[in-house]
Amino acid sequence: MRHGEVAAEVGVKRAHDAGQIAGALFPVLSKVSDDRNRLKKAFLRIARLSMHLIAPLYMLLFFWAKPLFILLFGHAWQPAVPVFKLLCVSCLVRTFSVGVNPVLYA
Repeated sequence: MRHGEVAAEVGVKRAHDAGQIAGALFPVLSKVSDDRNRLKKAFLRIARLSMHLIAPLYMLLFFWAKPLFILLFGHAWQPAVPVFKLLCVSCLVRTFSVGVNPVLYA
């Protein structure tokens, strides 16, 4: 398996996980969809939680990508580091938008 194939597989897995989170949020948000204040508070709580828990993890992975790849996979996997960093950035951006779709559907 080549480096790009592994990175693409990780990206697909991450997108699937985000879809599951959004699917779990929809029933909760639909219960409060009649009250705009409660919906706003719920969305802000979800956004805050994702920023405080998930975003630091992706930033840590981004900045420590090269040493982690060398430690875990060896020097042969160094060409995959820029792709992994790109995935970290895209996942970080996606983290901030996880709660948006359920709010719009609710």
